[in-house]
Amino acid sequence: MTTFAEAIASRAQQWTAIIRIEGFGPSLSSSQLTAMGSDARACLCSTVPDYADESIPVWRDYLPEMPGLTSERGSVWGGFPDLGELSWAVVDFGDYLTQQLATDAKPITAINATTTATATEIRVKSSAAISASSVVWVGCEALHVITVIDGTTILVTRGYLSTTATAHDAGDRVFAAINYIKQRRADLYIVPTDAASRSEEKLVGQYVIDHGPSWAVSDDGGGVWSFAARSQSQHLDRMAPISTRRGKITSVGSHGVMVEPEAEAGRAFLSSFRQWSGDQDDGGASIYLQAEKGEVIAVAGPQREMSQANGAAFIRRDVLGSGRADLQPGDFLTQVMCAEHDEASAGGCSFRYSDPASTSSSASPRSTWTNTANPFHILLCIMTSAASDDDGLWFSNHAASRPNFSCLPPGFGLGLPVSNISVDSFLLAAQRSQHIRLTSLVYGSRPESFAAFASREILQPLGAYIVNEEGLAKIVLPGLPLMGSATVTLGAENILTREVGDRQRLPILDIARGTYDDTTAIEYKVGPKPSRSVTVTAADASELFSARRTYGTTDSTKTIAVPGGNRAEAAHLGRALAEPHLWRMYRPAYDIDVEYDLSLWNTKIGDAVAITLDEMPNQAATVRGWSSLQCELTEREPIIDEDGGARIRAHLIGFTQSSNNGRIAPSAHIISASTSAPNEVLTVTANQYTDTDALGSGVPTSDAAGFVTGDVVRCYNAAGVKQSGTNTQTVVSSVSNTITIDGDFGGLTLGGLILVFANYDDSIAQQREKFAYFSDLTECTVGASSADPYIFGRG
Repeated sequence: MTTFAEAIASRAQQWTAIIRIEGFGPSLSSSQLTAMGSDARACLCSTVPDYADESIPVWRDYLPEMPGLTSERGSVWGGFPDLGELSWAVVDFGDYLTQQLATDAKPITAINATTTATATEIRVKSSAAISASSVVWVGCEALHVITVIDGTTILVTRGYLSTTATAHDAGDRVFAAINYIKQRRADLYIVPTDAASRSEEKLVGQYVIDHGPSWAVSDDGGGVWSFAARSQSQHLDRMAPISTRRGKITSVGSHGVMVEPEAEAGRAFLSSFRQWSGDQDDGGASIYLQAEKGEVIAVAGPQREMSQANGAAFIRRDVLGSGRADLQPGDFLTQVMCAEHDEASAGGCSFRYSDPASTSSSASPRSTWTNTANPFHILLCIMTSAASDDDGLWFSNHAASRPNFSCLPPGFGLGLPVSNISVDSFLLAAQRSQHIRLTSLVYGSRPESFAAFASREILQPLGAYIVNEEGLAKIVLPGLPLMGSATVTLGAENILTREVGDRQRLPILDIARGTYDDTTAIEYKVGPKPSRSVTVTAADASELFSARRTYGTTDSTKTIAVPGGNRAEAAHLGRALAEPHLWRMYRPAYDIDVEYDLSLWNTKIGDAVAITLDEMPNQAATVRGWSSLQCELTEREPIIDEDGGARIRAHLIGFTQSSNNGRIAPSAHIISASTSAPNEVLTVTANQYTDTDALGSGVPTSDAAGFVTGDVVRCYNAAGVKQSGTNTQTVVSSVSNTITIDGDFGGLTLGGLILVFANYDDSIAQQREKFAYFSDLTECTVGASSADPYIFGRG
């Protein structure tokens, strides 16, 4: 039997393709479910793999040919990648699909009472047409019927066939066959045909069916059903917010605006006032409304009691610099969420998190919740918050030992279970972008695709991607990799070859200098209209980007809106956002098209890849041979051949070969020192310069952890004046909050001083490779040496 790794190594292995569709499959017994890993979805195969137990009625070798795949492409500007596509055909052998996909069949009954997403006893109008050990479908959900309790009650397993358990209302129809197929998720797996178990299956991609089925008569007179799907997490294109809350202006005065909520929105408005504090008074809590003319107005907690009877007075106008519109009685306002961050004026803030995670809506925000305008925190708030009152996610949808962001009022969230989110990827991106705050962001004025909102407001301004990685929504914030971070390695052992002559093969590889974009300037339009423009050009850093205007060039200006940015911070935001973009536009010196084996099957758009190739010209060392050239994956296309072979076709952009990358050297505040001859033992502050929740490989979570054995160090006082003269010491060990060094700097009193890295010229080789030093502005060298300074990308 062959493992996945052995199949890759052989390069001649035959692969089986398996497609499983959400909500499509049979009723299985408990033992059969266990054997299938609790996944009862039908397995539509090109060939049934050897490990399959064909007595379990899920295995169907009804794919007449390998599925067709098209690539997923990412723009250098970020956003949601262009979605790859999956197409496949299924032979209707023995009328299998005709019987299973009875999507036009009439309902057999209806739900008789409102049902939560977790209830297992379901009330129906009549259970006469329902039997035990069957499957029924309600809305998007499949339910596995355990038993029929009585004429109006059934006991079920929720979220069967990989569907999502949701609340159902009285009157929702119940079907005995899958009720729809479009917009269902389809998962594509590959596995060696002679694998020993399904543990060798690998998920190639997740897709959403957006076309089909279509029908054709096959040569033998049977039927062939054809499907097409796009690569996308089924959740990320949902409308958000699901519904809007509106109020109508009843009067406009010199001090504020009186608003009366629409009848059905009264409770929704009221719950929003109490979203942070429950039934407790919180004078700083705010609620925000936006006029169709753009102005945002707000009211603080003391005025919060809004009801259909008395309305409420909104006492702050022109919030977030939105402009003072000509508001008139009869105008409608829509409740929105804002990232207003100034505690002095705003008090409350719509986007918040609790850390450690609180799940109580009655907790005071002053002690429990932290305002945030970080773009990636905002995404987590929207993604994890409840889409409705009934999905059970309000305040409770958070990962273990991670902050809770699920605090937006029901209806404002995407309702994405945290189990479908790579939370750490968002938290790491937030830590890497602490200098970016979108304090004028407004969310919820109209229902729209979450993908559209996220791309416009956050992803494109920051050059980030949201991708679907093995079923998890993951954020990718491209940048130079941190020391110790994982980087996929691509070399001659992975790159496929083609035959070009008698016993001669060449790699399937095409490399050119990067000339894919003529953009030499980026104009950011920061803030709500009228926005403030700031332009950053490649010529501003011509030593990096070679964009001086000595000769005529073909160039253009890319305009990016940052509607959530603060106009007053336009200069800072422009520079902070533009430099990483320009770095990726100009320092990526190479366009690389390559085909490689499935050992890198799990690389995703935006991933860092290091290429090593002996034949390539190194234009920094003036010799042949690339060694771990840093690249970014921007296009990826899995290919499954008709003969059962499989490979990946990809496009990458490669960074310059001469960049010298590192991160800032560590520091530690010395509390006390004691002698343990011949060493000195330093007790240091735990987190003067670090955070305990730091994420990312190699990033220390305490100050002492930033130092390793062999580091060369000096001492400075708090004013930045060197105290150790020409003396340096070497770190012997670093444990917990204790750093041991091999001396006391010639008798220096160490308590209260700052331990730092020694100057580059006094440090050791290991230290030079791992950490960055600031260079001399005039000489562009480090210290007294001739060494080149490190180059910084967005960390």
